[in-house]
Amino acid sequence: MFSARIAENFTSPTHGGELADPQIVLENKDPVCGDQIRISIAVDDGSITQARFRAWGCATSLATANILCVWMEGKQLADCVAATPEELAEQLGTLTPEQRHCHEIAVNLVAQLQPESVA
Repeated sequence: MFSARIAENFTSPTHGGELADPQIVLENKDPVCGDQIRISIAVDDGSITQARFRAWGCATSLATANILCVWMEGKQLADCVAATPEELAEQLGTLTPEQRHCHEIAVNLVAQLQPESVA
């Protein structure tokens, strides 16, 4: 069963696609189920101006990708780098045990961000 947050982000994603010339690309794949998310990011003066995703996998992984992009846009890169796994869990909302691998994918994606990611 999907929470309303997961269902909304799966059925009406607002940030799907890829940026033509991203400054940062994050990718992560769950080694067990094979769900994969790629997020392309544009940064201006330390602020994430755009984030778009491509995702392959279950409904929850697609929703996770959209939620992450919405969460990132408008934030300072340093604020995203400092995000805790608990903060990311709050963004995703309630997940069933079968959906929790998507939280791990989100944590692994955000862990790839570094303040010096943009030259």
